[in-house]
Amino acid sequence: PAADLGGSPLDLDACLLGRIFSRDITTWDHPDIKDANPNLNVPANQGIIVAHRVSGSSSTAGTTQYLETAVQTEGCPSAWTLGSGGTITWPADTQGVQGSGGIADFLRANPYAISYLDSGFGHDNNFEEISLKNADGVYLTSKEADISAAAGIALQEQAIPADPFADWSSVNLYNRGGTTTWPITLFSYFYVDLDLRPLNQTGEVLKGFIRYILDNDDLLREFRFEPVPQAVKDYNMDTLALLTTASNAQPLVFESASTTLPGVGAGMYVISGKRQSYDDLEREELQNTITALEARLVALESANNANAGSSCTCDVDEYDDAEIRGIATAGVFFGILAFVLSAILLIYVCCCAGNSSKDSRGPKRVQDNSQADPDPSMGESKVQAHV
Repeated sequence: PAADLGGSPLDLDACLLGRIFSRDITTWDHPDIKDANPNLNVPANQGIIVAHRVSGSSSTAGTTQYLETAVQTEGCPSAWTLGSGGTITWPADTQGVQGSGGIADFLRANPYAISYLDSGFGHDNNFEEISLKNADGVYLTSKEADISAAAGIALQEQAIPADPFADWSSVNLYNRGGTTTWPITLFSYFYVDLDLRPLNQTGEVLKGFIRYILDNDDLLREFRFEPVPQAVKDYNMDTLALLTTASNAQPLVFESASTTLPGVGAGMYVISGKRQSYDDLEREELQNTITALEARLVALESANNANAGSSCTCDVDEYDDAEIRGIATAGVFFGILAFVLSAILLIYVCCCAGNSSKDSRGPKRVQDNSQADPDPSMGESKVQAHV
């Protein structure tokens, strides 16, 4: 109900959020919500509609695992007792919805509803989000938070194993310390075999792909993910180096358009952002042509608009009637002359055709043995070629 707060976000902590999702609190004007939000002005007994994902969902797992952790930290363990995981048993009066798109549609269609979404998806849909209290007692939205900070804090607190081959099943980033940390933050993982030798060269391609993703933060932000901090990235790169590939597999080299590798960029195992194929050049030329035509069209439309309403006349006053009649007579004369010439040509062709058909048996073949072709097959070829 952001509109009922004058555009400010709704302040909630884990205890209140857990009670709302578990249906212990069912109206927006509940005293505990009003205490946390003194400026909240909603209709009396305005109901809260809770929507959640159905089937397995990482969003459900992240939200419920956060609640399970945070209510213990904040001293309100009874606020959330529904457990955690990709699927849980929700109260009967909540609304199960399929997929993130379904949740987005539900929120748009139902004022005073509340649910959970990946932050990027929510931002893309311009949804109002709650201001959630973090472990340091700071209320902030995910837009205001430093999403990457949770991973750095977890590394400092040794919540991330020093040994990359240790058990990671209990590793999470929920409710980490830090004034700018967002409480519900999840890692995304690559699950990769330690021994990539059976993949031959593909093993090095896989390592190159992972390294490329880790090195290109803009690719992550394009999909509303945030990169891990540099300390965690270094940890990942060290772990990546421990993967074993085939002895004859060649590591991939990356060349960007701005970092040319002289003598190396044209190699076999180089993925280059500078090297182009003929198709790339052809597409570039086509795009340049389209751009030029579009610019020309704009110029023509501007000229046409500038001339709108003006008239165009053809001035023939410089020719007098006698000249025009003379031109017309010359045109008729050349037309008659062409007709006479075509008639003469037709008579000539007919005469020639008549002379050539005097012998009804057709043309005679004269055989001169002295000039016979010594190779009949070659002779046939010559005749066919002439035909």
